[in-house]
Amino acid sequence: MRHITLCQSIRSSLEAERAVVLATIVSRRGLGTRTRAAMAIFEDGGSNGTIGGGKFEADVREGAADIFKTRESRNQAFGKTTVHYAYFGEEFLLPLFRKAEKLEKRHLPFVIATLGGGNHAVALYRPGLFLYQAPSGEVPEAAMRSACEHAYREEATADGIYANLIGEPYHVVLVGGGNVNEAVSKLCGLLGYSYEVVETRRAFATKTLYPDATKIQVVGRFIDAVPGCTLDAHTAVIISSHQAADEGVVEEIRKTKAAYIGVLGSRSRPNPWKDSRIFFPVGLDLGGESPAAVALCITSEMSRVLHKSSGRSLSHSRLVIVRGAGDLATGTIIRLHNAGYQVLALEVPEPTVIRRTVSFAEALFQGSQTVMGIEARKINSIDEVFPTIDKGIIPVLADPEGNAIKVLQ
Repeated sequence: MRHITLCQSIRSSLEAERAVVLATIVSRRGLGTRTRAAMAIFEDGGSNGTIGGGKFEADVREGAADIFKTRESRNQAFGKTTVHYAYFGEEFLLPLFRKAEKLEKRHLPFVIATLGGGNHAVALYRPGLFLYQAPSGEVPEAAMRSACEHAYREEATADGIYANLIGEPYHVVLVGGGNVNEAVSKLCGLLGYSYEVVETRRAFATKTLYPDATKIQVVGRFIDAVPGCTLDAHTAVIISSHQAADEGVVEEIRKTKAAYIGVLGSRSRPNPWKDSRIFFPVGLDLGGESPAAVALCITSEMSRVLHKSSGRSLSHSRLVIVRGAGDLATGTIIRLHNAGYQVLALEVPEPTVIRRTVSFAEALFQGSQTVMGIEARKINSIDEVFPTIDKGIIPVLADPEGNAIKVLQ
């Protein structure tokens, strides 16, 4: 059965003159829900997409019934999680969701911004694209665009505007079109990552083999394709061709901001590149020798790096709360973080710190502080702990009484 994308189902419902409610996560505590996710809910009780599953998701679907009656968007709390319901029932939204549907099919992330109450304005944004559909008298276009830009960078948005990043912002460059990278491309599709392909042999880089590729380059030499590739901080590169490595492709990609560079090779060879972004041989040791098994090893390691995750078993994950964020405590926090633990630092509101440049406590004065490549950020409430940790950032909370310990234990 062909998969129906989120925005495809919304567009189809609007074309049939049936309203839709889009449910997204505004804030959460704990690990039961997904932060970057959305679910379309229909008047007959059906839905498309997921924001966590189980009883929580069933409760969210049930709560949408009142939104269909009032035709007003609003927030609703479900335990420790707050959900935003956006009501869509107007025909003028069709062009926007038709465009969003095309972006989804190409695995390109985008932001959908909505308002609370009876305001029915909706905006669609990704870099180079901004569509704003609204009745007269709604929020100014500039404010909606600003909110969308902040959401795309995963930053806080203005009060009253609910902007959600939909889809994964990650892109993969597959250098070499053999069996392994073909299997990697299929996993990219399941993960929601966009990808492009570089090859020197046209028969190994066709739309039949890579139907969802955003770009396919067939060149005389692999290295000639590097300038035409998307290589930014959200990009992973998988090099499965020995020819590409011999041509100096790895050295060229090292000059870019690519977050992950994986090179297929023998375990018996040492890594000749002294760069923490270069993984040789590529992949986690998960076992298996088939192209699909090797692709799973590669995408698992790649996703761990892109998401700035530890790769530890979730059955062993736990939160460590450190009281104090001075220079000595910062050293402990960094070691815990690098070992894969989730860490929350508690401090007094105005800590007295001598070595300020190497203390996460400085985040309470400056908003953020980076030590040894690890960023700490000031948060203002317990609700911000896990969303901050999910971004690979150490949360620092002014909590001299240690009240967070009782709440989070």
